[in-house]
Amino acid sequence: HFSEWIVWCELNPETSEVKDYVYDEGNKTVTVYTPAGLAWVARMVNTNDETWNWFGGMTVQLGADIDLAGALWVPIGNYSTFDGDFNGNGHTVKNMRMNVYEQEADYVGEEKATIKRCFGLFGYATGGTIKNLTVDSAWVFSEGKPIGAVAGVASGGTTFENITVKNCTLNGYQNGTGGVVGNAYSWTNDEATVLTLKNITVDETNVFTTNYRSGDTLIGGLIGQVLPLEKGGMKTVLKNCEVSAKIMALNDVAANYQYYRYRNSGMLIGTLRYVDMDAEGFNALDYVEIDNVNVTYDTWNQQRYCEFHEAGHPSYAGEGDWKFFRIDEDDNGNHDATYVREAGTVVVADMNQHYHYEDETHDLLLVFDQLIGAGMGGTCVRTL
Repeated sequence: HFSEWIVWCELNPETSEVKDYVYDEGNKTVTVYTPAGLAWVARMVNTNDETWNWFGGMTVQLGADIDLAGALWVPIGNYSTFDGDFNGNGHTVKNMRMNVYEQEADYVGEEKATIKRCFGLFGYATGGTIKNLTVDSAWVFSEGKPIGAVAGVASGGTTFENITVKNCTLNGYQNGTGGVVGNAYSWTNDEATVLTLKNITVDETNVFTTNYRSGDTLIGGLIGQVLPLEKGGMKTVLKNCEVSAKIMALNDVAANYQYYRYRNSGMLIGTLRYVDMDAEGFNALDYVEIDNVNVTYDTWNQQRYCEFHEAGHPSYAGEGDWKFFRIDEDDNGNHDATYVREAGTVVVADMNQHYHYEDETHDLLLVFDQLIGAGMGGTCVRTL
């Protein structure tokens, strides 16, 4: 699988020889110059090569920009974890492409599968620092597995610093999708465990969205979802971040069956477990530290809905339980905003046609204004 990368060799400026990577044993540093060199790093991690010990105690760094040219990428830490540090030295990794239908066992079979657990430049990153890097023009399509432009999964104790994400399209379904990290986990219940993102830019050239026109995903401009093992199991620090990505969260499911729309999405974090205060006074927001973080919204995620609240309507479940049904841009003419049904008449609402009672609202604009989504049944955070 990796032999194809040999054609990408570039001239090593230090030795005037063709080198994919150079290992400095004294400094425990691997310097990568080509896509083949970066793929070699991934292979050493993913095959559990004991010689390199998942790069624990080492630094992998870039000595040049890396253009993956749209070839299918296998993440660094596909099932095993990348345990070292990574320094991009201000370089860019661009044109990374990953597609569940071409790489995952459910679609291509176990023998041909190259993706095991998550999608990103890194698969699993644990405990190290990934810094001084730009990810440009990544395209990722996943189903049921987390996506991050930098890391699909990161554990507490990992730091992302001086990272820029631009021109990336991430398509997720039934899992976390984040501009930097898809899912953030803690492996222990140690409250001192910290996941840190600082000096991060995720600009308006990025589009993070859902597959199959579904809302069944968790999208965050920085992190898709934060999942401490138990309450208080991990602290998340967001510092000096700029986020203006387009989050296209088409949450029909949220709108029609839950009170608050876009429940699984936020400009910072898509879903934060334990976000509501419990009987013991615990609130997960106490474990999120946000300092000098700027968010820019736009109109891209403002959807028009119909509001149902009359008794007898199948979307109504009791007093105060307002329900919404989204009107697609290309379906505006397919609902009858003037049709009045008699009380008690069964009304069937689908994507193309639905009806209203006399005093129900039609064509209601719901504005996306979340910083942190809360997941099913939780409360979304709009201000901090």
